[in-house]
Amino acid sequence: MPTKKHRMSKEKTMNVQVVGLNYRMTTTAQEQLQDQVPMLVQLVREPENNHDENAIAVHLTRWRKDMMIGYLPRDVAARLAPLLDHGDVEITSVWLKDVMPGGFGDLLVSFRKRIS
Repeated sequence: MPTKKHRMSKEKTMNVQVVGLNYRMTTTAQEQLQDQVPMLVQLVREPENNHDENAIAVHLTRWRKDMMIGYLPRDVAARLAPLLDHGDVEITSVWLKDVMPGGFGDLLVSFRKRIS
C-alpha cells in the first residue's frame, strides 16, 4: 500500500543562539571564527547525550570541518528535538551569523514544517 506523501510548508526562519563556545574553543579560535561568518553550519541531534536527551549540537561544515562548537539552548532543543525526531520539521539550512564574547553565537535557522 503506498504511503501518503506529506506536504511541507513554505520555508520559515528563526533566530537562535548557539551556547557553550567557551567550552570548545579558545578565545583566539572564537575570534578566528568571527572572521569567517556568515558561515553555513549543521545541527546534529544527540538523543543519547548523558546530560540532555533533547540535545542538538552545532557543527562547522567548513573552516574546521565537523568541529562541534556548541549547542542550542536547552529550552529551544526541548521544543525542536521532538519535531525533528518525528519528521514534523525539516531543517533546510543553518547559518552562523555572529560570534560574540562570552561564548555565544547567533544562528539563522531555515526550516519547513510538515503539513498533514
